[in-house]
Amino acid sequence: MKPFVDKSPSLTALLEECLRPTSHSLVKFQVRQLAAQEKSRRLFTRLYEKDPYTFYHSLRVAELVTAFGTHLDFSPEKLIDLCLCALFHDIGKIFTPDSVLKKPGKLNDEEFIIMKLHPLDSQKLVESVATLKHLGPWIRCHHERWDGKGYPDGNKGKDIPLYARMILLADTYDAMTSTRVYRSNRGPEDAYAEIVRCTGTQFDPTLAPQFIEAHKKLNESSILRDRPKAA
Repeated sequence: MKPFVDKSPSLTALLEECLRPTSHSLVKFQVRQLAAQEKSRRLFTRLYEKDPYTFYHSLRVAELVTAFGTHLDFSPEKLIDLCLCALFHDIGKIFTPDSVLKKPGKLNDEEFIIMKLHPLDSQKLVESVATLKHLGPWIRCHHERWDGKGYPDGNKGKDIPLYARMILLADTYDAMTSTRVYRSNRGPEDAYAEIVRCTGTQFDPTLAPQFIEAHKKLNESSILRDRPKAA
């Protein structure tokens, strides 16, 4: 097997970066311990080897939701679960064909159907790890929309778990502000404007402005942000 991250910081160091927004030592200890246990580490290794972009995206989303949950004054226990959900939300992309996952352009209808399987695959993978099993239903829902037009179940409003609604905001923000081969990244203000535009349709109208407020106070990790750009 290849080294975990060639010429990159260790998993412990990367987890430390994404946990920078919280000062809770319990959160840092528990997340590092659970994310670095053998089965979890094996999943991260597979994701890194499959697609380094998705690997670092997951870490950045974890950093964003840690700041978000801290802003909302979450208890350490809630922050631990929220951060772990973010770290593993895209782990199912291990099974997404490269022709879809790394396509340098917009997916067609057939490809999008395949891509929409990844929340289900992510749920199955985390539920195969005893200490992460409880995260499965939340991770399954991270592409559900406030208006019910998301996937995989078409859940609507507050029927969508809170952590999933929070991860959707962070996930979308990071996607918009990351450079891809087929498009350049957007700046924070443009990303904020798009979140505002989609509030009440894609995003929870109460959480969306709170996410923006939390992000404005966050000094994002340069280690996580300055990774090689996506294929």
